[in-house]
Amino acid sequence: MNENPFVQLTEQDMLTDLLSQEKQIVGLYSVAITEASTPEFRQVLGNNFTNTTQDQYQTFDYMQQKGFYKIKQAQAQDIDQAKQTYCKMENELTK
Repeated sequence: MNENPFVQLTEQDMLTDLLSQEKQIVGLYSVAITEASTPEFRQVLGNNFTNTTQDQYQTFDYMQQKGFYKIKQAQAQDIDQAKQTYCKMENELTK
């Protein structure tokens, strides 16, 4: 029986949690920026958003280097399909 009442988190566990939290914060800042009522407040939120996205990328990059976050290489067909989808959306929005 484990007598230690505390769960021992690995480096990967902690980084995964951190990355998840950073992604959530980026989303919250995104919403807050669109709802901010003054240019000054929008600027503060925008700066925080930028800093958080940079932190998120550093965490992601570190995890990828350590082998904790593996990404699948996109196939050319998938890239082309995504481009077509977003070009179509852009064209619909500019009509």
